[in-house]
Amino acid sequence: MEAGQLTEIEALTAHGVYPSGTPQVHPLAEGPNVLRQLEAAQMHGKHALDPWS
Repeated sequence: MEAGQLTEIEALTAHGVYPSGTPQVHPLAEGPNVLRQLEAAQMHGKHALDPWS
C-alpha cells in the first residue's frame, strides 16, 4: 500500500466514511461458509479468516 492510499483511508475514517472496526475472525476452514453467508447477505460487517486456527 502506498503512503498516499494510507493517508486517504485515514482521512475517510476520520470523516466517518469508512468506519474503523474490529473484524469478526473465523478459522480458515470456515472460509467457504463465510463467503456463502456474505454473498447471501446473511452476515454483515468486517470479517477475516485466520489461517492459524
